[in-house]
Amino acid sequence: MSTLYSRARVARRRTRVLISTAAGLGAAAALAGSASAAVTSPHSINVFYHRDFVQGSGFQAGDVVTVEALRNNTVIGTAANVVPTDDPTTGPFDGLVTINHPGGVCWDSFTPDLQRGDVIRTTITNAPLGSTTAVDTTPIADIEVTQQAFESGPGQVQIKGFAADAAGNPLPIDQIQQRMVANKQAFDLNGRRTLRAGGAGNDGTLSYDPVGPDNPKGINWTATYGSTVPGVPPLDAHDVAMAVGAESRGIWLGTNPAAFSPLSGFLLESTLAEVGGDKPAVPGGSVGCPALAGNAVTATDAAHMFNGQPTINAANVTSALTVSGVANNATAVSATLTDDTTTLTQPATLTGAVGGPQSWTATFPAADVKTLADGSLTAAGQYTASGQITGTALSVRKDVIAPGAPTAAPGAGEYHIAQSVRLNGPDQTATIHHTADGTTPTALSPDDNPVSVTATQTLKAVAVDPAGNASGVTTLAYAITPLGAGGGAANTRTIPVGPVVLGAQASSAATRPAVRGLRIAVGRGHALHVSVRVGSSANIIRFRILRARNGEPVGRVLVTLVRLRTASGSYTLRGAALRRLRAGRYVLMADAGANRSALGAAARVPFKLR
Repeated sequence: MSTLYSRARVARRRTRVLISTAAGLGAAAALAGSASAAVTSPHSINVFYHRDFVQGSGFQAGDVVTVEALRNNTVIGTAANVVPTDDPTTGPFDGLVTINHPGGVCWDSFTPDLQRGDVIRTTITNAPLGSTTAVDTTPIADIEVTQQAFESGPGQVQIKGFAADAAGNPLPIDQIQQRMVANKQAFDLNGRRTLRAGGAGNDGTLSYDPVGPDNPKGINWTATYGSTVPGVPPLDAHDVAMAVGAESRGIWLGTNPAAFSPLSGFLLESTLAEVGGDKPAVPGGSVGCPALAGNAVTATDAAHMFNGQPTINAANVTSALTVSGVANNATAVSATLTDDTTTLTQPATLTGAVGGPQSWTATFPAADVKTLADGSLTAAGQYTASGQITGTALSVRKDVIAPGAPTAAPGAGEYHIAQSVRLNGPDQTATIHHTADGTTPTALSPDDNPVSVTATQTLKAVAVDPAGNASGVTTLAYAITPLGAGGGAANTRTIPVGPVVLGAQASSAATRPAVRGLRIAVGRGHALHVSVRVGSSANIIRFRILRARNGEPVGRVLVTLVRLRTASGSYTLRGAALRRLRAGRYVLMADAGANRSALGAAARVPFKLR
């Protein structure tokens, strides 16, 4: 049976970005757990919005985390099911989740163009049956560097920027810091790669500029390093040259600037605006990650989603379809929904002013959606901003035909020994789910096949296709009555059956056979074609799939499938659990035995999914 962790992703290599202050950790522990904090210790969220880069930390080993970017309460970017990693040079486990930065994972589908005013949300998603825990949010603060470092006098360097709250007023001065980050060398002033002003940085001063015609709300600030700083000598020529060529950061330190994650040492929440040096003043994606999407269709309404994919099926085709997206500097947006021959068009409701964060929604009536052909539909946007421009589209699957109901071999009836029941269906793309407790099966029910029936019970089975269409429910009543029970052989009937899964029996070397010659090939839809050799004493083979690191299995078992031993030693493993696995490296483990209670030593082989 599959687990709910099969789509998790692990960072490509460990990474750590310097957004911590080790000296602050002693005081942080008492402050970080504030009940009013949007980010709750030990978690942290730190956003480098010019690079569309988010780093969280403080997660536990075994957590699976989804990171989302929201604009006007609309999700504009997602990195789903990320497995936290550790920086081995520090302790304890610091639980890093890194999005759109070398060493981390990418945003899904496209890289959102993060802007000031957006919100970043992290959610632990591996609670049972898809329930969620530990939701943390932080805003991307309205902070920016507007003038790169310049020599403002002999031995003096200044940097300018602004910092505003949601109402457009200055952020509290203790919540902002300016930081100069040199490439590789250290500054003579302090022997470090950074100069810091404001927010407890004592290498310079940071203050808001006087209110005036060019600064009506007083949000503009200036950071000064050098001769006018009390108690600080002028910068020498080396430091002046270093500062002018360094990266300038304007940093929001969070609502509690003294709060840090006790696990990673990172600020509990922060926004970092980076300009100059080797950092761009415009957004962009990390190498190897999806392209930046400034205008995009991002999602459909929740009722038109199945297995994380936008889907129109028999259950939701009777309701209106709402698509949503993001825009930049648009004055109007319209949305289209297209099959091979027909295009539907609807005006969108645009939220957000020109020049600021914008999102939009458009709704297509159910009667119109019904007219489109089954297959892959395309939801696109047309954005008016000094002329019409386009953006990233969204694929929507439409399939309103339910699969046929499952059949079983052997069929329902009375048997004298345990049965291995193979569930089949006319639609080979559908996955068959079953229950044995009298409840109606759904897409969340077990999908292991064949099913071992060792006692009298009623199986119920349903076929669910990739679009979420469910077949009718098949009910199968099995009675297992050993010979001699209930009046003897004269009152029973014997039906020949195929291979049998035996009940529990005493373990021995013969009932715990070794697995040899394990080989694997990956087919379409993540189907696994496996060959293996086991002794004749084996009745079943258990296959388990785990993530791999350096060729070794790590973490939890993601998928478990049990098969009857075949004479050929060839098996094809497929199903919804396998299709949900993300691209990456895995290990297949196989062990065999007379029954599930008597399995021998496991063999394993690494493989890669693309």
